[in-house]
Amino acid sequence: MFKKVRFLFLVIIFLPLNARHWCMNGGIDFNYARYTLDAIAPQSGYLAGPHFALAYKKARSVYTGLHFDGRWNAGLLCASSDLCNSSCVSGANSHANVADYQADWRLGYFFVSDQERYSLTPFTGIGFQHLSYQLDPHMMRYKYYQVYVPIGAEFLYHSPRNFSIGLKTLYRAGAYNRLRVSTPCVEDACDSTCDDKIKLNYSQGVYIAVPAVLHYRQEKRVGFHLSMIPFFDWNRFANTCDTNSDCVVFPIPTNKRWYLGVTAALGITF
Repeated sequence: MFKKVRFLFLVIIFLPLNARHWCMNGGIDFNYARYTLDAIAPQSGYLAGPHFALAYKKARSVYTGLHFDGRWNAGLLCASSDLCNSSCVSGANSHANVADYQADWRLGYFFVSDQERYSLTPFTGIGFQHLSYQLDPHMMRYKYYQVYVPIGAEFLYHSPRNFSIGLKTLYRAGAYNRLRVSTPCVEDACDSTCDDKIKLNYSQGVYIAVPAVLHYRQEKRVGFHLSMIPFFDWNRFANTCDTNSDCVVFPIPTNKRWYLGVTAALGITF
């Protein structure tokens, strides 16, 4: 039933839109990552994964789009001291395994100047992020679930030489923030009647990017583009306290992470 409702929602949103103003692209994300949990040495390394976007953009009209980014380990994430002396070895020293998924739907307006040299697209919408952060060997695993409201804008300069460059900023306001914590020692012994999702305090994130796009139009209604998008992404999952099955209060640390990387994508406009 849920799948039918979701499909009907997408049809209502996208079907009335003119097919001549669609933009679809896919590619990869690659970035340096650094995670910091309170009282735990920061873990850093590299992540990589797929990028996908589908958007409708018509000059001086509504803008709407779907975006997805997934990231996983591209090597080991270790404490900075381990990276310096090359002592980060799987199974020997503490390291982190990460899976980070972000998906959102955006709705806004596509403003274009009279000569179509400049454009501005403010937008908002709704998004979901799932972060699995596991400390190995045989340590804690944190699974974060967040529903957020994206608030942002994209400004672009469109060169007559089929090139665009600009600035995109995005603020993620956490609306629903939950965490599930598991450990190899006590997970099986946990009281099955308790609620294992912990409510977090206010969480938030910031995304800043500089999109650079090369355009090539083969026909009047079909075009191709190559995008290189350097970006900085910061997120904070807030701390809280919880009570386990033995009525012992224990703290949940703040998890701060930032990414510095690039998205490379190939797209089509039709």
